[in-house]
Amino acid sequence: MILKAVFMFDRFVLTLTELCGVKPGNGVLACCSGGIDSMVLLRLMKKASVELGLELHAVTVDHGLRCEAPGDAQFVLDTCAALGVEASLYELKMDPEIPNLEEEARIRRYEAIMDCRQKLGLEFAATGHTADDQAETLIYRLVRGTGMRGMSGMDYARPDGLIRPMLDITRAEVEAYADANGVKFVTDQTNSDLTLVRNLIRKRILPLMREINPLAETAISRFASIAALENAYIADEADRLIDSALLHDWNVCRVYDAGKLKDAPEALLHRIIIKLSADMLGDPRGIPATDVEQASLVIRGKSRAHTIMRKVCIKGDGRYLSFEKYPSGRLLSFADRSDEPQTAVHQDGIYSIHPIEKQMQIKGITDGRNAAIRFYLPGDRIQDKKVTAVFQAKRVPIQLRKYWPVIMLDHEIVSIAGLLDNSDIKTIFPYED
Repeated sequence: MILKAVFMFDRFVLTLTELCGVKPGNGVLACCSGGIDSMVLLRLMKKASVELGLELHAVTVDHGLRCEAPGDAQFVLDTCAALGVEASLYELKMDPEIPNLEEEARIRRYEAIMDCRQKLGLEFAATGHTADDQAETLIYRLVRGTGMRGMSGMDYARPDGLIRPMLDITRAEVEAYADANGVKFVTDQTNSDLTLVRNLIRKRILPLMREINPLAETAISRFASIAALENAYIADEADRLIDSALLHDWNVCRVYDAGKLKDAPEALLHRIIIKLSADMLGDPRGIPATDVEQASLVIRGKSRAHTIMRKVCIKGDGRYLSFEKYPSGRLLSFADRSDEPQTAVHQDGIYSIHPIEKQMQIKGITDGRNAAIRFYLPGDRIQDKKVTAVFQAKRVPIQLRKYWPVIMLDHEIVSIAGLLDNSDIKTIFPYED
């Protein structure tokens, strides 16, 4: 048993350094709930911190829910104190009546973890996810419906610094390590609740799979690793095609050359949709398969528009394809919002245009005249011309027009940024330092 524990630690260190990217001298935040996985993680991280010269800190999160044992957080703090590891406590005081409570608790827990990591100036935050958690995740995603990206499972390391150094270790190995090393832990009261999907997978489905293959968790984790390699190749190809097709990136609205995307192989097209939508949503988990299918129809030119989760609208007109982000789930674009203030202009200078994250240089604001920047509105005119006529002449994509800045002076448009100025006011747009 001792030899197995030593071997497990060697594997842990290898995963920590090679797959998670932790280097000697880095700082790591150990995320501890008090359960067996997280308390074994704490012990392994403590030992690894000595061997690698790491700065180690721990964090525990108390959601404030009735299902949590009141002493769990204190147990973690007491254990950390006994091990000589500094620890932080985050108390969330969540309302148990919040819709989709389990998901909301997960979101807020990770927000607290990342907040703690950043405040402490640590490079990484480590969780105790195991090979069993990986298997449960893949089974759950498979039942819900997913593609190769979803079947890649949880990553060893995420771009935001979250790492999972126990992802190659099974729960049986964790239990054996805890038993051999006298690791104390608390038991989550909800673990026996079969109305929770993960518990149902853990208690009913995985045991049946072990009857086929006693090493089912290991086999599923190996499949996830293979899927991750194939997924990485498709992701690289998708990135290359996205970069070649991108015409305008205005933060809340991105415009692409539809011709470069519509003939992409189906698997690659699906990946492009998932990546672009996830980027706009700010959620790396991707989107439902039904949304992917509907969005692909837009790109292929078989449908004109589709809205994902009331937050991202995909539109196509045969020539251009746009991904537009809506604020706060409202089916209005940022440019359509009447409550967006104008930007006052009192002097020459460089002005930032929000929310498109572009800059514009203005020259010619003299004699104390006050001007203002706003977005184009239907019906706007300049110098007895329709602004739309200027857009057409300059070949401005329809998708960008409502985000195009115009300069107002005494309630009259005197400039279409970077396209048409009067004799006094000149603009450079977009302006680059």
